[in-house]
Amino acid sequence: MKKLNVTIILLALLMTGCGSKASTDDVSSAPSEVEVIVTDNNVVGIASINTISEENVSSENESVPEDNDNKEKENVVSSDKEEKNESVASRVEGEPVDLSWFDDCVFIGDSLTNGLGLYNDFTECLGNAQFICGASLGYNNAQWDLFDENAVHPTYNGDLVLLEDAAVLTGANKVIIGMGMNDIGNYGVDGSLEGAESFLERLRSKSPDVDIYLMTVTPMIASAEYDRLNNDKIQEFNSKLAVFAPEHGCHFLNTWEAFADENGKLPDELCLDPEDLGIHLNNEGCEMLKDYIMRNV
Repeated sequence: MKKLNVTIILLALLMTGCGSKASTDDVSSAPSEVEVIVTDNNVVGIASINTISEENVSSENESVPEDNDNKEKENVVSSDKEEKNESVASRVEGEPVDLSWFDDCVFIGDSLTNGLGLYNDFTECLGNAQFICGASLGYNNAQWDLFDENAVHPTYNGDLVLLEDAAVLTGANKVIIGMGMNDIGNYGVDGSLEGAESFLERLRSKSPDVDIYLMTVTPMIASAEYDRLNNDKIQEFNSKLAVFAPEHGCHFLNTWEAFADENGKLPDELCLDPEDLGIHLNNEGCEMLKDYIMRNV
């Protein structure tokens, strides 16, 4: 397959407070750069880089010696992936909505949600959905003053904005919220839900008639867990969110179930940063998240 020679520098997905074992204070953003390589109009890789560069790609007609041992290994890996995808598909309900469903939808949230937005930028898998997200954001610090020196608010059309204004800014009638990972590590499970409650009040004060969807926090890989942020706490938060959402007039999207393995952890092969925070989804993970959302909204 011939690669299009496209290298694009984007905002970092990584968060200093979300999963960072060294963090003990409130989260703050740590900007870096990522490279997105597009192959036949599809995103095939996102990797950390330091400088802008273009990849010199070999022609698809180049002769490559056949390695039977490697082919056998690839077949095993392919078979394992098919089994995993079938397992995930069995948890996904309903037929996918038409892409037009997302024409009046805005996603707001943290870097995990932003990752889905970047994926949509190149695949258009969610059509015209809009995304207003920021690294290190959570239900609690999304309510900080816009110009607080420690704030990590996102931008929209070049201007710093509050997440609670997302529907007003975009004209959306549906808001899908993906936050909580940063809150759990800093405020605990109950403090995270208290933050979610006050954030919803602020959002509804600006946009009282919008439909709100709350996504669960997806699991993290086993090696990234630590005392303040781990899969047990994530599951506790998600379980309480399942009760919280209908009590507060919100739709509940249990995205966690699309990713958790038999031990309630994120499989390493779906993780973008297994050697670092261990929480962000790679392209395969983003495709699975998109599929779950489309079948469950």
